[in-house]
Amino acid sequence: MIQVPLLSNAYKPFGWILFASSFILAIGNLFGNIDFLDVEVKLPALYYEPVLSAPRMFTWVNTELFPTLVGSLFTIGSIILIFSKEKEEDEMIGFIRLNALLWAVGCNAIYLLFCFLFVFGVAFANILVYNIATIPLIFLARFYYQLYKAKKMNT
Repeated sequence: MIQVPLLSNAYKPFGWILFASSFILAIGNLFGNIDFLDVEVKLPALYYEPVLSAPRMFTWVNTELFPTLVGSLFTIGSIILIFSKEKEEDEMIGFIRLNALLWAVGCNAIYLLFCFLFVFGVAFANILVYNIATIPLIFLARFYYQLYKAKKMNT
């Protein structure tokens, strides 16, 4: 079997901390308007298109720190979790990993198709923003559920 290079299992707790804390902060911000970092920072932008203004390239923009920080931490945590080995990585876990990835991409595609056909306006723009998190969430849920089922069957 072809070995896919993965991160060491030692990174997994760090990934869970980043993933869980950023997920909780994102949900809190979504439903409870929790934004304890009400700070604007100046960040470099490759492309910036403000409302009712001409787009600019390679510029600096003022933006809120909270969404940028939470989105970055969520992405980093997801990458660490998805690409970290299990304690005992074998061919079955590799198969489960591939199956979970296919499920995540397939479910995401069906979800997007549904939204393209039936959701419009600002709600669709919000869906596209939240869509950033769907593949990692579906992957992690499916992967760990399948691992749980496999371990349960072997005991």
